[in-house]
Amino acid sequence: MAYVLVVLLLTCVSWAQQETPEKLPGTVPLAIVTDTLPQLIAHTPYTVRLTAQGGTPPYSWSIEKGKLPPGLHLDPRAGTLSGVPEAPADLTFTVRVSDSAEPPATASRELKVKAVPALQLEWQRQPVLENDGIYGEVQVGNPSKDPYDLTFIIVAVNEIGKAFALGYQHFTLRPQATRAIPFGASLPLGSYIVHADAVGEVAAKDIIRRARLQTPKPLVKQ
Repeated sequence: MAYVLVVLLLTCVSWAQQETPEKLPGTVPLAIVTDTLPQLIAHTPYTVRLTAQGGTPPYSWSIEKGKLPPGLHLDPRAGTLSGVPEAPADLTFTVRVSDSAEPPATASRELKVKAVPALQLEWQRQPVLENDGIYGEVQVGNPSKDPYDLTFIIVAVNEIGKAFALGYQHFTLRPQATRAIPFGASLPLGSYIVHADAVGEVAAKDIIRRARLQTPKPLVKQ
């Protein structure tokens, strides 16, 4: 009777092991989880950690194809992208991760990243000759987390270098905000290049941001 009980017990244990097999380390395929990157702001510190799952940690990271924005680097052990972007950019690159298995498993993923100007300035309405002068509109934007003490001035400079003011604004531009600024003034006869300048100051951090626009061709009032 005891022999029969032992046989039944061993049979039950074997059946249970078959029904609930143990998951061994490394059986989950290695994959890069990160699929999007936060927007970068030129001349502003940036840090983001890439993540992976599966395989056998620890991991090793590298750039497989393409280039990072100038000013950024990838830590091969931590998988951290960090640095200070040097200029606006819109780039695509491929990252590669390897695990610690023998031989190592690998996985790759294409990522896109955009670095925007720290102070954005663009034409909403290009300067044009209307009636007796030059008129148009710009938009300023603050993509940062700091409010800007912003000064905006726009002038039309004639063929002999004399400048005529078309607009001036001084205000606080809140973080993640934009504002449209119309401009225009009557002008004497002449040929004009329009120059727009914006300066954003963060006094507490001793930071100055600048942006400029200029018309590519003279506007001629005859």
